[in-house]
Amino acid sequence: MTFTTDIDVARSRRLVAGSSVILHCHHYNSRLQKAIEGATAVDGRSLWMASAEASWTGVLLRALDGVSGPHERWQRCLELYQFLGFGRLQVPDGELPETKVVALASHFVEGWSAREPERTEPVCSFAAGFLQAAAWVALGRAVSFEEVACQQGRAPACEFVLRPRTGPAPRPIEQVVARAGDAPMKPIAPVRPGVDEGKIVAAVSSMPIAGDDRGLIPAFNVFLASMPADFYNHASVTFLAAMREAGMGALGRRLLMQVAEICGLNTFSGIRSSAEWDALIAPMCHDPADEMVGLVAVSNALGWGSWRVMDLVPGESLRLVAGNGYEAEGQLELVGPSLEPCCVMLTGVSAGLMDLVYGTGSVRERVGQFAAVEHRCRAAGAECCEFLAEEAA
Repeated sequence: MTFTTDIDVARSRRLVAGSSVILHCHHYNSRLQKAIEGATAVDGRSLWMASAEASWTGVLLRALDGVSGPHERWQRCLELYQFLGFGRLQVPDGELPETKVVALASHFVEGWSAREPERTEPVCSFAAGFLQAAAWVALGRAVSFEEVACQQGRAPACEFVLRPRTGPAPRPIEQVVARAGDAPMKPIAPVRPGVDEGKIVAAVSSMPIAGDDRGLIPAFNVFLASMPADFYNHASVTFLAAMREAGMGALGRRLLMQVAEICGLNTFSGIRSSAEWDALIAPMCHDPADEMVGLVAVSNALGWGSWRVMDLVPGESLRLVAGNGYEAEGQLELVGPSLEPCCVMLTGVSAGLMDLVYGTGSVRERVGQFAAVEHRCRAAGAECCEFLAEEAA
């Protein structure tokens, strides 16, 4: 592999080949896909694939800058996909795609099979969007890819067949000109002096998080992937806009926040029960409040933005602030200022963290025991984004 991950610790950003990437796990990504593709009021599957194609087009244009020759360009696309943890793609009948591409492993299959093993329909529409972008950026070929077999349906490999393209060629995401600066949080005193947040961020940031031989990233008891931030932001913005147009904007927000809440539970439950946690963070933690601060410190190594615990009343409430959360930055980049807070992922995760640390019962039973609200948002003109999670009424 020729790729590396550059870490901007001060801004809690992760960069690969010139693009900002966000670490999330297979639980979140597959649930987000289900929420968007399963929304009957809009054409969620087309929105999902369009976001994948548009975001990957921009990412690959940056990654292939200076790379010449179709074989080299195509191969670099596949290497980046594998490095970021989405799986391993290959052309079974040659070096360049003429009839089909296969995936020998899939991040999204891992997510769906962990949660809905009975499903047999193909789940790799994200990979199809990537392949359409890669064919255009690397080879100048405007084609469509259709998944005709999937490991989720017990096939030995996911198979994508080339089809004639009827729509326009892929193009990168268009961004507005004006945007607020991407600034780190101002230093504040630790909420829990015994928890060395800086040490946690530095240690997690230095971990060699990259796709293995299968193109997967097993870490913290989950499968991680370095998702282009443009994809999350584009998918969220376009989905919520479509839901508002259908008269279901509030439902769309609730769907995305619930996905994030469950992500907070599952992802951080895996982190808290991992060998990495036991070796690095557990020795700093003497009570649940310490664990909460440690979990938030871990999140600051995932590329989400600078996130801090401001107030914590154990078992009752949690106040967090984000100086440059990726959702607010995405709103400003893609659409411009918002009339309302827009950080649905961070809002949901705020509730999920409280569910995990102070909830009772199994992980499934803890969903909804706490609720969170974003009171201030940078995309709506505030200096920072602020979240309050409290016991649900």
